[in-house]
Order: sequence, then C-alpha cells, then structure tokens
Amino acid sequence: MNVTRRRVTGVSHGERSLTTRRSRLVLAGLASLALASTGVAYGSTAGFGSNHVGDQTAAGLQVSDDQVINPLGDRLMTPFGKMMGSSVSPDGRFLAASSADRSFDVQVFDLASYKPIAAAGTASVASATTAITKAGFTGLQYQKIGNGTVGQEGPVYSPDGKWLWLSQQDALTRFPVNADGTLGTPTSYPLAKVNGLSALPGKPAFSADG
Repeated sequence: MNVTRRRVTGVSHGERSLTTRRSRLVLAGLASLALASTGVAYGSTAGFGSNHVGDQTAAGLQVSDDQVINPLGDRLMTPFGKMMGSSVSPDGRFLAASSADRSFDVQVFDLASYKPIAAAGTASVASATTAITKAGFTGLQYQKIGNGTVGQEGPVYSPDGKWLWLSQQDALTRFPVNADGTLGTPTSYPLAKVNGLSALPGKPAFSADG
C-alpha cells in the first residue's frame, strides 16, 4: 500500500497526535480490508453462518480459525483433544501428536487403521478409560503422566524409531516406543528456569549422527 505523507500545520501537539492516530487507524482498517478481499475463497473470516468446526460443506471444511479449507487427502480425527503438532515414525507406520484441551497430552495413531493406539496425559486412568470406552477405542493403551503441558510443535521420533520426545513446560519427556507403536514409561529431563521464567521448548531435532 502506497501512503502519501502530508505535514500537519497549525495544530497543537495533542491534535497532531490524534490526527496521526486516526490516520493509523484508517490505514490499519484498509490493510485488514485488503487482506480479507484477497482471501475470500480460503481466508475470509466472515459469512459462515451456523457452520460448526469440522463441518464439510460445499465450500470445503470448516476449521477452528473461522476459515474454510478445501482439503486434499484423508482426515485423521481424534475425540481426545485438539492436535497441536505431529510427526510420523521413521518407518511410516505411526503418527504421534501432541494435544490439548482434553487432558490427553500425547497420542499415537496407527496409520494403517487411522485409529489411536496409545495415549498419555494428566487425566486419571479411570476417567481416561471412560472416555476411551465411550469413543469406542477400547484397545487404546493409556498411561497417566504428571506434566500436562505441551508446546506448539509436535513430538519427535528418534531416527531409529525407538524413542519419542515430547516438548513440555520446563522439560523434555522421552517415551520408549514399543514394536506395536505403543509407549513405555516416560523419563522427564528438566529444563532450568531462567530468572524465574519457564521454558517451553519447540520441536526437538537430532544431530546427523543421531
């Protein structure tokens, strides 16, 4: 957007500040309008009526940020929380995802069946079992962990697929991965606070030699 600057004369300092502020507000509004008008098909944030998140309409799939997307491929759904990020195992058999909102903090899916096979979180075993049974996934392995925080990025498999690392507040947590994709008892590696501030690490990465 091109903006022509004009000097304001004959006004007090307070009036000049107000005029400048109004100009900025107008420009901000124009910028918002320009962004909305260029993304009507896939980025508009208005006009969705009574659509619910997850609805498949003629326009596409309604997602949670007030947008409609036209997806490619298949969808993997979970009733146990909103996925924050995910990674596929090195052999391509499993998908591990961090999640929020339902006390299930990490979930593992079998990509052959698109069904969850393992999960860990802060929910009690009793309440998790009830939720798992209600969803019809009675074979899902669940274990309780003490730290219920997850970062914005997904968990990461080690190059050999034997370990799964999950970023959490003030810690990195490592799960052994069993041959069937389920998870063993985790080990937490604490991260020190700095000046009383917590760390929330992003996605772990391995060195070239593993």
